[in-house]
Amino acid sequence: MMQMTRAAPIGLLAIPFIEMAKMKGVSPSGIITRHALPNALEPIINVVVLNLAYLIVAVVVVSHQ
Repeated sequence: MMQMTRAAPIGLLAIPFIEMAKMKGVSPSGIITRHALPNALEPIINVVVLNLAYLIVAVVVVSHQ
């Protein structure tokens, strides 16, 4: 999960709309918070939700016996 969290924003930094923000002079923190982070959160949230679903199902199966 840590690899996904690290790879998602790094992969977004080469996308054209981020490059355009850099050319316009947006600060690096602004690029990350306004452009990269919202787009990077979706795959991270998906992984976290799937992991939680597996944990909940395992708890139900174990406690059911």
